[in-house]
Amino acid sequence: MPLVPTPPRPTKAEDDDEGGRGLLLVDSLSEETGYHDRHPIGKTVWARLLLGSPSKESACTS
Repeated sequence: MPLVPTPPRPTKAEDDDEGGRGLLLVDSLSEETGYHDRHPIGKTVWARLLLGSPSKESACTS
């Protein structure tokens, strides 16, 4: 029986967890997200970001 693809979903990370926040961060920083199945196993997650001109406060001056 073939595996049914499932979309990636964020998990609830506790304060002392070392992982579990990646999709939450990607989702909060991006305009659009999605995924593609990878065969034979896995998924590739993608994100579309809106980039603007840096402000004077955030510009790197080194």
